[in-house]
Amino acid sequence: MKKLALTSLASTALLVASFSAQAGTFPSTYFDVTYNHFEWEPKGVDSFATPAAGIALGFRGNPFFGLQFAAGTGTDEGSPSNLFPAASFRIDEYYSAYLVGTFADFERFSINGKIGYSKIYATKKYTGTSLKDKTAEESMSWGFDGKLKFTKNFALVVSYTNLYDKDDVQISGVGGGVEFVF
Repeated sequence: MKKLALTSLASTALLVASFSAQAGTFPSTYFDVTYNHFEWEPKGVDSFATPAAGIALGFRGNPFFGLQFAAGTGTDEGSPSNLFPAASFRIDEYYSAYLVGTFADFERFSINGKIGYSKIYATKKYTGTSLKDKTAEESMSWGFDGKLKFTKNFALVVSYTNLYDKDDVQISGVGGGVEFVF
């Protein structure tokens, strides 16, 4: 949690600097609602599917940089892998803070990248037993998205997020949703 707070503080300082550099040009706030298909992939082992629903609140100080805070929760009990049908993995919830950079911003389309920090609460479950392993993990996190803008205040979002990448384990996936700008 300390690393998440430090990442948020550093990102806020960068955003404040960008506000003063571009005073009055571009401040905006957005809200995303997404459905993500994440995969838990331990190195050398088959992957486990773990879908999640997420929300994000973002602030853009200028056309180039912004902050995003995201949270999500698993939407099912987790799927078993082909190699280990008796085991499943489920994201219970996750929290992330990102510094967002815009690579391309056109009238109807934009491409953004993000880097930050995530904390994940997850459950590994073994079918036919009472064994459950609840865990909380933290990691640097990154991703990118494409936005198709229908109006100034509404867009469809397609994203890739590497939510966790540490200790030979990766949790990443694709997602889709909508964005509202206000």
